[in-house]
Amino acid sequence: MTRTLLINAIGLIGDHVMTMPAVVEYLKCARERGEPVDYWPHQDAEGVWAMTPPEYGITEMREPVDRSVYDRVIELDLHGTAGRSSEAGWYGTQGFFGDLGMPVPSVAPRPQLAFHLDGTGARHRIFDYGLAPFARSLRDHERWPRERWQALVDAMPAATFALYGAGGIDDPQYVTGPNVTPVVGDPLRDVTDSIARLRCGLISVSTGLAHLAFAAGTPLFLLSNQGTFSSPPTAIRIAGGTVQPDKIPLDTVRTALAERAA
Repeated sequence: MTRTLLINAIGLIGDHVMTMPAVVEYLKCARERGEPVDYWPHQDAEGVWAMTPPEYGITEMREPVDRSVYDRVIELDLHGTAGRSSEAGWYGTQGFFGDLGMPVPSVAPRPQLAFHLDGTGARHRIFDYGLAPFARSLRDHERWPRERWQALVDAMPAATFALYGAGGIDDPQYVTGPNVTPVVGDPLRDVTDSIARLRCGLISVSTGLAHLAFAAGTPLFLLSNQGTFSSPPTAIRIAGGTVQPDKIPLDTVRTALAERAA
């Protein structure tokens, strides 16, 4: 019997979230066929994999392994998948199916995550909007300037905002005001639960929290002009084409929020 090692060396939260539908389906199918597969995810994505629904019965390896004891080693290829997905017009959750030899879904599947939403796990009150201005992997022109985030919450004093940290970037003073509550340094499961409870949606640059919003079914206002691979299909794209996020006017964002609320 062939023994397989599946390696997911993708550590960024958003990219790892996008691998989950294909990885879970692959492991479930292998188990149903009676084929042994060991799964080794990146340690930086432990918080994501911890939200795998327990009823799937899937476990992961936490220690380095000797690849030579396996008949087959499969390693997910982020850059290759991103290129193929961009050419085909796929979102990330679709592209990884092809990498694992499975049919690519015609509709981007949502990652199934087990967080709270049962009335017992929410440690934060419910907010109107979430703010996700941080991302480790973005260049300056791919970020919305700090002064515009601040101007947005100042212009909407009746709305409440949660300021989410991400990727180890968690400056609680990045945006301030009586209507802003920092939600930083919390377990990813609690952050996902908070995002799922937002009344109006998450306002986000291209970051892992945007992909968690897609998984949670939360409206997403995306400040990004990246391609289909990195852009959840349900997102309200506020930038597009050649418009870089750092050039998006405040009024454009306010108009998008108002139109969604109407």
